[in-house]
Amino acid sequence: MKKANKIIAAIISAPMLIISIPAVYAAEEKAPVETYTEQSEVIKEFPATVQLWYEDILDSDIRSAAGAEADKYIETVDTEELTPTEIEKIYFIYFNAKNIELHKEAYAERSAAILSSLGIDADKAVCSGLAPLIICEITEEQYISALNNEMITSVSKHEPLEDTQDMTTMMEEASILPGDANCDYKLTVADAVAVLQYIANAEKYPLSPQGKVNADIDGVPGITGTDAIAIQCIDAGVEYVPKTQKKRTYSTKEELISLMVSEDEDFSEHGFIYAPGYKFDAVLNAGNDSTKDYLIIYGLDPEDCKLNEYRWGHIPEDIVINAADFMYALEPEFYSGSTYMPAALKEEYRITSESGNSLGVIFFINDTAPGFMYEMTDERWTASYGFSYMPYVFPDGAGSK
Repeated sequence: MKKANKIIAAIISAPMLIISIPAVYAAEEKAPVETYTEQSEVIKEFPATVQLWYEDILDSDIRSAAGAEADKYIETVDTEELTPTEIEKIYFIYFNAKNIELHKEAYAERSAAILSSLGIDADKAVCSGLAPLIICEITEEQYISALNNEMITSVSKHEPLEDTQDMTTMMEEASILPGDANCDYKLTVADAVAVLQYIANAEKYPLSPQGKVNADIDGVPGITGTDAIAIQCIDAGVEYVPKTQKKRTYSTKEELISLMVSEDEDFSEHGFIYAPGYKFDAVLNAGNDSTKDYLIIYGLDPEDCKLNEYRWGHIPEDIVINAADFMYALEPEFYSGSTYMPAALKEEYRITSESGNSLGVIFFINDTAPGFMYEMTDERWTASYGFSYMPYVFPDGAGSK
């Protein structure tokens, strides 16, 4: 266990692969509002559907709590026969799952408190589990109360989507936890049971598209009983060794694209992403210090991403991420310019640059400049990333690639 303690100490002192929660500044002290007509955006008809943005939770406290839980968990794992990389993998899988769980609990608690203070039925509101946002129907009296609520930072009119289920789906990110077959953000024996049920009767016990990817973790393409065994091993803290593969390196953008983009949704060659029908490019030696390489996925349709007025939505349903072999820092919402830093869960699946550059993945949406809520100029983007986004955002430019 001394070996595990040393490794965990190193992990804590190093940058973590964690959820990236957008910063929301604390609201300034408000002057009392007596009528809605005092606001710049006047809602004239009630009841109205609005977006309530509230003061964000303290992300650092949740990270600390998730780290403490991961420390306790790793103490229960027999690490004597595990390598440092294997111990780190087990730690990060548990940390990321706990981090998501605690964030969702904190947002749910804060949302419930706000809805209660406004007298709004929680069953009639959609509360994001990954951002400080509530979408709900509101009366004129509740609207004025919301404007005076110290926890609420802004109130704006919301244009409902055509399909309420789409709105709910947009608020929830699919779990990409390896082994999480039922996509409940946890890895437990229930996932092994879900795999075995799927094998026995896929029609009666189906798995979601991402659940199928999460479940296939034994290193052999296809969901089989050995995947259930692998899940049980990880849940018990015993490492399951999948089929090995040589470490992959690249020196050209063509080689990077070949290694990262899978030709089949089973990820038989252990690529990072399966996205048929989309366009790919790569930029090497990018960033403001020329030490970053980026795989670029572009040609995404705004309608497929279901972008709202705040410019965020979700990854199109026909794009699948290989969560069995990679983990990456999650962003709470998806938007044009979303950037991810994938990390292989096993050394044999690691994709490395011969120059030693770090590797990122960027998604661009047609006719939508990068930026979460606010548009980023090409000049500012180029200064940070080292290349222009124009060819990837506008169809004419993208078509010339």
